[in-house]
Amino acid sequence: MDEIDVASEAPPAESFPCLIFDYGYDADDEPLTNIYSVAQQKHYALTPDMKDNWIVPTPQGWVLLVDPDSFAASLKNPITDEAISLPPLTSDFPEKECLCLLSDKPTAAGAGCTVILMSELDSMMWFCHIGGSEWTKHRYDIGNNNSDGGPCTAASIVAHKGKFYYSLCGRLGVLEFSPQPVFTWLMPKFSLVFPNHDGATTIGVGSLVESSGELFLVYLFYFDMDLANTGEVHVFKMDFAEFEWKRVDSIGDSVFLLGTSNFGASCSASNTGLMKGCIYCIRTYEFDDRLHIFNVETGREEVQNILEGLPELYAYPVWVLPVDQ
Repeated sequence: MDEIDVASEAPPAESFPCLIFDYGYDADDEPLTNIYSVAQQKHYALTPDMKDNWIVPTPQGWVLLVDPDSFAASLKNPITDEAISLPPLTSDFPEKECLCLLSDKPTAAGAGCTVILMSELDSMMWFCHIGGSEWTKHRYDIGNNNSDGGPCTAASIVAHKGKFYYSLCGRLGVLEFSPQPVFTWLMPKFSLVFPNHDGATTIGVGSLVESSGELFLVYLFYFDMDLANTGEVHVFKMDFAEFEWKRVDSIGDSVFLLGTSNFGASCSASNTGLMKGCIYCIRTYEFDDRLHIFNVETGREEVQNILEGLPELYAYPVWVLPVDQ
């Protein structure tokens, strides 16, 4: 890691949101990781507990830490270092390519907060209740894909007002616990018009984002079947009164953050140094490891090569947000 200028201290509160860069291990089998402030364009050191454990961030800012040997699990506030113990995970949980979500603000006493882990690769999930004694592994069934007949996955999923909502091609589903997980498809009104780009084939990829108590659906349109060529971005907000996805041309002071494993989150632009009303997206497809910044109001895109000149990554970058945004 000599080629990277990394500050010796952990990132201060004003440096968030950040991206965690994981370069694998050195010759002594020590993890090579750091955390990068997008606004400050500066690398910081990870605290020892974050460096030595598997890290699965949540859109709510809390980070799931899992010991790679004992599978002991906890939630950590990356700014205040507050920690909440969870039951140990089983050895077969996917430390990569999964998404962690919290139904409510967590407290050590639990207060009804459910923690879920959703696999990106198949229809498997794990869940526990804060204050509970164990995780439960559950295979769910929300139908099959039309393309290959395989099971659909609730990969794009967010927490919203104590429930979990997932989306597929504009359809909306809700996951509730009573006490076992119950998945229900909903059918909101939705009109999605693919942009025409000189007759080129366009791919649309949708991602859910919860922001300030509202539910949003962000569609990225890629031209010429090229996932490195984002042509347009459309944003829809769920109108629960009329049960309809309605397109919006502004997200106000908010910033949306999109990442790998269908990660979608938001924070206020105030005090973060990020540009308000913008969508920051880093998916790190094989052929595009750049950070894309889309202004929802103007439609303009800025691209930053934040990985240029860095060692090859062992895992995709993941967002870490301030808690209680």
